[in-house]
Amino acid sequence: MKIRALLAILIGLSLPSLGQAPDQKEDALSVNPARDLFDLATLNYNDAKKGKDPQKVERDYRIAAKKFDQFLRTFPRDKKAIEAWYFLGMSYREIGEQKASRACFQSAATNWKEGKFVEASALFLASDDYKAEKWGDAAKWFQIVSDTTENKEIKQQSLYRRFLCFYKLEDKAGMLLSLKAVIADENSPYSETARLALARLYRDSQSAKQAHELFVILSKSKDPQIRAEASFQAALTAQTLGDKKLTKIWFRNSLSEEQSKGVKGKTQLVLMSLHYKDRQWQDVIDVFRIGNFELEKQSELQRLIMVAKSYDALGKEEEVRKLYEQIATLSPGSTSSFEATYHLLIRDHKKSANNFLKNAESFLRDYATKRAKDPKVHSIRLLLGEGYYAAKDYEKAISQYRLLDLSLVDDSNALGVRYHVAKSQLFLKNEKGALAAIAAFIAEFPKAKQSTQLRLDRAEL
Repeated sequence: MKIRALLAILIGLSLPSLGQAPDQKEDALSVNPARDLFDLATLNYNDAKKGKDPQKVERDYRIAAKKFDQFLRTFPRDKKAIEAWYFLGMSYREIGEQKASRACFQSAATNWKEGKFVEASALFLASDDYKAEKWGDAAKWFQIVSDTTENKEIKQQSLYRRFLCFYKLEDKAGMLLSLKAVIADENSPYSETARLALARLYRDSQSAKQAHELFVILSKSKDPQIRAEASFQAALTAQTLGDKKLTKIWFRNSLSEEQSKGVKGKTQLVLMSLHYKDRQWQDVIDVFRIGNFELEKQSELQRLIMVAKSYDALGKEEEVRKLYEQIATLSPGSTSSFEATYHLLIRDHKKSANNFLKNAESFLRDYATKRAKDPKVHSIRLLLGEGYYAAKDYEKAISQYRLLDLSLVDDSNALGVRYHVAKSQLFLKNEKGALAAIAAFIAEFPKAKQSTQLRLDRAEL
C-alpha cells in the first residue's frame, strides 16, 4: 500500500471530517476566549477546505494558520493544543510551507504520547522522510504511528515500513527487532514476507540454526516462490549445520518445487554429489532420473560422469556405454570427452569389439599429440599395437610399438612388447629389423623363455 493511501485511511477513519462544525458543547453565553479563538481558526480552516476560488482558499488557510498560531502562543496548555498543532501543520502544508508544516507535526508527535492527532502527525512526517530517503527519521516516525494507532492495517504497514527503513540503512540490529515486531502479529499480511527476510538475515549473519528453523516453517507456504526458496535454503542451512541426512531430504524436497530450470539443475547436481561422495550409487541414479535441467556444459559433464560411474559401480554396462558416448560428444576435445572416449575404448577392447582398432586410431589422432605424455594415450597405443599383432597386421603393429613410451605403461608390458616387435619383424621377413629386435630382447630379458625361441629364430635367418 502506498503512503498516500495509508494517509487517506488514517484521515478518513481517525480524524473529524474536514467539513464538521466546531464543537458547540459549551453554553453560547459563557465566555471562553480559548475556545472562541480555536473555533474561529477551525471555521477558517473548514472554509478553505470547501472553497473553490484558489485565491480565497489560500487566504483562508493563511488566516486559519494565523489563528491557530495565535491560539498556541496564548493558550499553549489548552486541551485543544494538540489539535491546533495538527491543523496548523495542515494549514501550512496546504499553502506550501513544508518546513513550517513539519515543525508543527513534530510538536504534535513528540509532545504527546497518544491519540489520533499524534498518529496522523507522525504519519505525515514518516511519509515525507520515507520519500526523501531519510530512513532513520522515517523509522522513528513509523514507530510512533504503530504505537498510537488503533487501526490494525495502519499498524501492520507502519511496522513493516519501519523494517524497510532499517533495511535501507543496512542496520542489522534494527532489522532484527523490526522484523520480530512484524512477525509477532500472525494476522499481518506482511508476516510471511518478514519471516523470509528474517531467515535471510539469520543466514547472512551465519546464524544457520535460526535460519534453518524459519526456512522449514516457510517451506509450508502457500506461495510457490517462497516455498521453493525456503526448501532450497533449508537444504543449504542443513548442510552448513553438518546434517547430511537433512541436507539430502531438503534438496530432494526442493527438486519437487516450482523452481527455474537453472536452479533445479544446480540442486540436482548438488544432491547427486552428496550421494556420490557417500557411495550411494542407486541414489545418484534415482536423482539423475528426476529430469534433465539447465546446466552449464562443465556442470552437465560432471552430472553425466557421476551417474556413469554409479552405473559402472552397479555393473550396468549398457547404461555406462550410453552415458560415456553422450559425454564424449557433449564437449569434443575436452578432458571429459577424452576420459569418456578412453573408457569406451577400454570396454570395447574387453569385449573384443570389431570397431576397436578403428576407434583407437581415431582416439590417437585426436589426442596423441596434445597429450603426448598421458599414460592413457600410451595405454590405448599398447592395446592398438596388440590388436594389430593379433590381426597379423605386423607393419601397423610395429608402427604403434615404435611410438609407445613404455615408461608410461605398466612395467610388466615391456617383455611382451619387445617380443612382439621381434616376431613381427620375423613375420615380415625383415632380416635387419628382426636381428636388431632379437638382440635388444635378449639383452633386456636374457633369462626369459622367449629368448630361447628367438635364438632359434635368429639361427634360421
